[in-house]
Amino acid sequence: MVISPETNEEEASELVGRVGKFITDNGGVVKNQENWGTKKLAYPIGHYREGNYVMSEFNSEPSTANELEKLLRASQQLIRYLVIKQDEKVEEDSEIKVEEDSEIKVEEDSEIKVEEDSEIKVEEDSEI
Repeated sequence: MVISPETNEEEASELVGRVGKFITDNGGVVKNQENWGTKKLAYPIGHYREGNYVMSEFNSEPSTANELEKLLRASQQLIRYLVIKQDEKVEEDSEIKVEEDSEIKVEEDSEIKVEEDSEIKVEEDSEI
């Protein structure tokens, strides 16, 4: 959610609380709520150039999410909102781990990005 910067902190907190209560009252579970603070918008929305960003992660039935969208749409305090379906937990620090002696096959036309401090070993008989 992006809350209007004209909304004071108490009103914004009340709005976030109403959203959480709506979710739990309709059988959902709020897993996480984060206030990311006031940030500059990527582009102006109406006369607003900044907004207070709040992220809520929750589990609910699809019907609850649909009803939540109706509630958010009716709020005059919100500049923008987005409700998305997340199939599985996304891990922020997930990396692909490659064992030291494993072979990586690269097609001839592929691009390879290498970090500055990475070590590359190319064997004489490789087809790169």
